[in-house]
Parts: sequence; structure tokens; C-alpha cells
Amino acid sequence: QVTKKNGEIFKISNPSSFPSKNDIEKTEEPYVKVNIITPSKYIGGIMDLVQVRRGSFKNMEYIDEKILK
Repeated sequence: QVTKKNGEIFKISNPSSFPSKNDIEKTEEPYVKVNIITPSKYIGGIMDLVQVRRGSFKNMEYIDEKILK
């Protein structure tokens, strides 16, 4: 989200949509801390999705032989 100096607020999903830096009052980007518990067979797809959405991976632990946290 970008707030321009004139008070207008824009939700930005593409960097090419940013207004001129001279017009920007502030920029904000939401983030979420998430714990995902999943069967191990889905971990590859979940990791791909996290990377596509610019997420970061902190750690992985097995709850049992088939379930990851």
C-alpha cells in the first residue's frame, strides 16, 4: 500500500504501478507469521507457494514420520 503526499492511498500489486518517489509519503507492506502443519507429501507444493509469494522459510520439524511443522 502506498500513501501519496496528497493523501491518496493505493494498493499496489506490481512495482511498475508505484507512483513517482517524489509523490510518496509512505509505503507499507503487510506480512504474516505463519506456522503450517501438513502431511509430508504436500511440503514441496507448499514451499513453492511460499517462494512465489516472497515468503521465507525458517525451520521444519517432523511431528511424526508423516506430518511436518
